[in-house]
Amino acid sequence: MSTIFKHRTRLGLTQQELGWRTGMSRSDIRKLESGLLKPSARQLARLANAFGIDVKELLPAYYPPRRSEAEFADLEDDLRHARSENERLRAQNQRLQSENNDLMTRLTTLPFTGGSSGGRDNEIIKDLLSLIKITHPDRHGGQALAVELTQALLALKEKYEGRKAAW
Repeated sequence: MSTIFKHRTRLGLTQQELGWRTGMSRSDIRKLESGLLKPSARQLARLANAFGIDVKELLPAYYPPRRSEAEFADLEDDLRHARSENERLRAQNQRLQSENNDLMTRLTTLPFTGGSSGGRDNEIIKDLLSLIKITHPDRHGGQALAVELTQALLALKEKYEGRKAAW
């Protein structure tokens, strides 16, 4: 909600009435209120006069004060921290991707016992491969991923309780 809108409605004026008081068109008032148009110094003076306020009350909404050097220094510190965190997460992502690839290779080349438990071993492989796909970095989803992975691992633990595959 714009400052001009607040003052206009406080006085109970329509856009057309405010336009008459300021010498501006209704469409200019609409554009000013919606932020499509930035008022000139002359328009700000006319609006302030129509609202019965000091022009300084309208200035911050359209011409915010410049940032201080200290604020820029803080922003630069925040940016450096964000870049550092990004690099840390990128390295972690690469490490996890490498671990996933290693695990996928191990699972697909693992010799299982065969015999009567061969079908069950294939089922375990299938479940583990689906878990690896869930955790693949391309599908990384942060907290939601951690919850999904934990639930899947708990389900596997219950499903294969007591069963130990030879790694």
